[in-house]
Amino acid sequence: MNNTNYLLTLLLAFFILFTSEVFAVQDSIKPMTAKGAWRFVCKEIELDHGTTPVLFKAYPEKEIDAYDTLLCYIDIDHTGQGYRGWNGNAYKWIFECKLPFLHSDTMLNVTASLKIASPVTITKEKIYKPLTKYADTLGIPENSWFDSDSIYKFRVTTYAGFFRSFFLERGVPDSYLAKQPVRTIWNMVSYNNNSGERVQWLGLDAKTGERLTGGIVSVSEQDDAETNAVSITPNPSSTSISIQTDKEVGWVNLYSMMGEKIYEWSAVLPHQKLSVAHLTEGMYMVQYQDNGTIRSIPIVISR
Repeated sequence: MNNTNYLLTLLLAFFILFTSEVFAVQDSIKPMTAKGAWRFVCKEIELDHGTTPVLFKAYPEKEIDAYDTLLCYIDIDHTGQGYRGWNGNAYKWIFECKLPFLHSDTMLNVTASLKIASPVTITKEKIYKPLTKYADTLGIPENSWFDSDSIYKFRVTTYAGFFRSFFLERGVPDSYLAKQPVRTIWNMVSYNNNSGERVQWLGLDAKTGERLTGGIVSVSEQDDAETNAVSITPNPSSTSISIQTDKEVGWVNLYSMMGEKIYEWSAVLPHQKLSVAHLTEGMYMVQYQDNGTIRSIPIVISR
């Protein structure tokens, strides 16, 4: 009997140890959110230097790969069309922060990452970056931004394609009213693979999710223009758009970037026009049905 109890105890201890190690490994390979990584950074800097760092910018080390299943998700939008989005995690986060004893032109560039079955790895280096580069000298207050995993919950990327670059910073975004106060902004950007130029972007108030700025340079998502039964001219537009089509289209819908349906047409004839004079500036999405396939064309209202 004693041998049986001893064996059961040994097996139970082995099971607990084994499962603990498994869970530790699983936890260690999970990518981190921005705030999760920042808390590790703050803790280490406070231990090493006895002071709390002031954050000025945060961003993933690499552009987000739409097909990385640990960093992205697949969902279905209101039309039944599948799309990919970023889940707010990254393998490595880079933080540009300031310490009281550093020169005014010097930042601390900190990288935080997780490795299998290891504690968080943090590397630090000093970089030259004057504070005049930023809109203010206060940095990013802790309560001025929601975590990176909350970005996709606003569904802002659903109708704007896949953004590959994300960064958090303080400032007044381009094309935004200069009289508005400095805000903490989650910026989302996609770049042309060949030229490296910015092709679409979106800036959100990092605390409220309000869209502050947005734009698109490449206005067609189709590689072959002939596959698009519909084109929008002019694009960008200020007062009206003309829906150009070589045949009648089943339906056409106009959505805001937050997914709100603004207009719907059950049938669209060639060269049909639509007034957009009452719409606010920004980016919208035109979706239409072509032979049973749902297609999308982003448009910009600019004045």
